[in-house]
Amino acid sequence: MALAVQTTPAEFDPGEVLRSLFSFVRADLDEYSRRLAAIERFLHAKPTVNEVVATLGNDVRAHTAVPAAIYAFLSHHDSYASTVTYAVQLGGDTDTIGPMAGAIAGALHGVEAIPANWRDKLENDGKGRDYVGELAVRLLGRHEWIT
Repeated sequence: MALAVQTTPAEFDPGEVLRSLFSFVRADLDEYSRRLAAIERFLHAKPTVNEVVATLGNDVRAHTAVPAAIYAFLSHHDSYASTVTYAVQLGGDTDTIGPMAGAIAGALHGVEAIPANWRDKLENDGKGRDYVGELAVRLLGRHEWIT
């Protein structure tokens, strides 16, 4: 997510993100390493949804949901809506994978890239749309300590 916040859509490089992710995966986390390698292959091969799900998975377990969200974003990074739509098309635990992919796409593209009709449908009571937007602004203001 940090790389998405620190670059523009025009400068974004999925390969750079993968290299960065590989550098963070511990050797004993074989599940992640294997799935990151599959993501790298998939970015060049354009697999079917079924092939992605068979290889990466799409359930609630972190070692399947996280790679699925990362692939949804990296393979459709040019558009927030395309990223989220593809993440949901992967099926399975869509209410986990979709928001993770959307969060990364949102970090790259900004809130303006979220289709207005999607934003308008968000509830706004208590800790709704405005509250989350305020948190995002506060977090962005502090991002220097994150990077």
